[in-house]
Amino acid sequence: MSGKNKNNKHSSELTAKSIFDQFAKNKSAALVAAVATLGMFNAHAEGPAVSELNAKVEGVGGFIDGEGTGIGAVSVAVPVVHSFGAQIDGMGGTTDGDSLVGYGAHLFWRNPEKGLLGGTVARSGRSGSFVNRYGAEGEYYLDQWTLGATGGSQTGFLGGTWYGSLVAKYYITDNLMIDVSGQGFSDSRVGQIGLEWQPQTMIDGLSFFAVGGAGSDDLDYGMVGVKWYFGGSDKSLKLRHREDDPINSLIGAASGLNNAIVQEEASRKAAGTTAAAVLRQVSS
Repeated sequence: MSGKNKNNKHSSELTAKSIFDQFAKNKSAALVAAVATLGMFNAHAEGPAVSELNAKVEGVGGFIDGEGTGIGAVSVAVPVVHSFGAQIDGMGGTTDGDSLVGYGAHLFWRNPEKGLLGGTVARSGRSGSFVNRYGAEGEYYLDQWTLGATGGSQTGFLGGTWYGSLVAKYYITDNLMIDVSGQGFSDSRVGQIGLEWQPQTMIDGLSFFAVGGAGSDDLDYGMVGVKWYFGGSDKSLKLRHREDDPINSLIGAASGLNNAIVQEEASRKAAGTTAAAVLRQVSS
């Protein structure tokens, strides 16, 4: 290979590396730019991204790894412009006497007839050990099916890595949904099955749900809960999911992150104990 070709190849590699480094340093800006670009090509999307200002409150109780768990969460979604919406999420709870806390935000493009694409940021953890996530989310709507995915960069207590999830939701009726999902980061893997039912009652927007899952390091969990959707007109569960607020992913990620944090804390404690024993032997 000639010196000129080698220089060209080296220059291309440097350029690619520079682009990747800049993206890694500016993940949030890159995601917002991607969503904005998509919006320019979908300026005349059918239906608004968010039907109107709306909120969702949910509470869930059960167990994670045999320990009693209770979590509450709230989401507020607002229309930004016709094809764009934003949402903020919050979560608080306890498991095995330790606190679970999280908060996050979404900025997204959505066509209620086709799907959703957006960027997300979140911070959550257990008793002061926090994990940060910067990523993207997407959904595709096909009749009674919704196919979804998330992915991005994770930093914080568990170190730097990538995370991702896949979900398939099926609406048996417009008010009864089942879903199967899988998520992971680093060497942690979690599988989950769930359902949500919105009965026709005098209380608009009230639904009941249950989830159960298992994963790495002998993780297992099961929870049941209630959601109350505020704002928006009286509509089916499927339309609430596609016209109002995106999913609050903080609760969905809580079990896997909690388990990984517990394992990491135990590992660090064991390493500290071993180091102390070695120092005692050296000084004796």
